[in-house]
Amino acid sequence: MHTLTNTLEKSAPQVQQLDNGLLQGVLEGFIDGVLILNTQGELVHTNETARVFCEQLTPNTKHLKVVP
Repeated sequence: MHTLTNTLEKSAPQVQQLDNGLLQGVLEGFIDGVLILNTQGELVHTNETARVFCEQLTPNTKHLKVVP
């Protein structure tokens, strides 16, 4: 059984990995599109809904990290 105590006893990299996985799971679960940008306005992460939406807005730049 996984408990909060077990999580707190993990080293920092393991907790960070758990946090990243949890965050990604939450973002992918949203029905709304989510774009996360850094302070320079560069794309850091999108969920599937946002990826599909951005691809529809900019069909010729599918593989680039473009924010329409």
